[in-house]
Amino acid sequence: MNPLPPDLPPQAESESNQAPDLELDQAIAEVEELLDQVKQRYEQIRIAQADLAPLKQQRQDLQKQLKSGSQAQSKAQALAQSQWRDRQGIKEELATVELRLTEISVELESRLISWQSFREPFWQILRFGGVGIILGYYLKAWTS
Repeated sequence: MNPLPPDLPPQAESESNQAPDLELDQAIAEVEELLDQVKQRYEQIRIAQADLAPLKQQRQDLQKQLKSGSQAQSKAQALAQSQWRDRQGIKEELATVELRLTEISVELESRLISWQSFREPFWQILRFGGVGIILGYYLKAWTS
């Protein structure tokens, strides 16, 4: 069964057969692009998660060093200048580790939620919610 009218030339028939092929090629290209994006995101998450555990361990070690330094301070009641510098260095390193942990957590969370993931549900809610409000208004007016 030929979907084209019989009076069309064979060239028009070949052009109409190419249109679905072009659409299919475009759809495949879009899917491949999305797959590449997913692969990139997966790699980012894998790297961030690999960095997360050592940073947490480093943070715990630095906090222990600070606590042991403060205990030594209370015992000795006076810190030498070198011990004070060591504590300041540990505090700075701890702040750097905390900052990096915050950056990793933001990186892990930021891409999971995006406008793209909410676009379709947003418009569905808006459309059907709007229709519901309009229908409710008309039903109220009709029953009054």
